[in-house]
Amino acid sequence: MLTLPLPAVSGLWGAAFAVAGIGLAVAPHLIALFGLVEGAGPAERMGEAMTVVGSGLILGQAPAAAAAGPVASGGSAEAGAGWAGAGRAPGRLLGRRT
Repeated sequence: MLTLPLPAVSGLWGAAFAVAGIGLAVAPHLIALFGLVEGAGPAERMGEAMTVVGSGLILGQAPAAAAAGPVASGGSAEAGAGWAGAGRAPGRLLGRRT
């Protein structure tokens, strides 16, 4: 949802501020997620637990990249940025099922 306004951004500085804002919004989520994993998992299996969570994040981002790449190549970067936000939906749905 955070990337949906990106098609309205114009210019390098606008894009820089928009992406920085997205990073500031996402960072607490990542910190909390990995903190929960660290607190819930046994110390001797922490590497495995962090790998599973990291892989889950990557699998969630893969549909976004797959949807945004062809759109940006065939159309514009603004259209690709809009699809990046929409493309994460399948990963979110899969993440809720597990």
